[in-house]
Amino acid sequence: MSQRTLPGFLVVGGIGFLVDAGVLQLLLVAGLGAFGARAVSVLIALTVTWYLNRRFVFKTGGHNRKKAEYGRHLASQSFGALINFCVYGIVLLLVPSLHPLIALAAGSAVALIVNYLMAKYWTFQKDGRTTNVDIGQ
Repeated sequence: MSQRTLPGFLVVGGIGFLVDAGVLQLLLVAGLGAFGARAVSVLIALTVTWYLNRRFVFKTGGHNRKKAEYGRHLASQSFGALINFCVYGIVLLLVPSLHPLIALAAGSAVALIVNYLMAKYWTFQKDGRTTNVDIGQ
């Protein structure tokens, strides 16, 4: 793993986690069940992380690449999201009294490596390789 992209990816992932957790909590308070709320929150978080990774971590091409790149991001991150969602569900089923945000943290931690590898080696590829940019540039 690149020493330049991983820290940025972790920062973006942290932001994505906060978005995911915030939306999840709002939807839970609004009365949506834990699994329905999670399905919505993960889609919103995936969109936010795609944009931030595209802009700050894996600097990629112009507007004409956005749709294809976003499609690759949703496809590739779906595998990580599936891992995340399965861990989330298993944790909630094993410990029903646990708050869903704790299960979310467990799922996110397990899926982190898969998500990073898919982003680095597929989603944000440019001419067979990724372009690495330090976060904040």
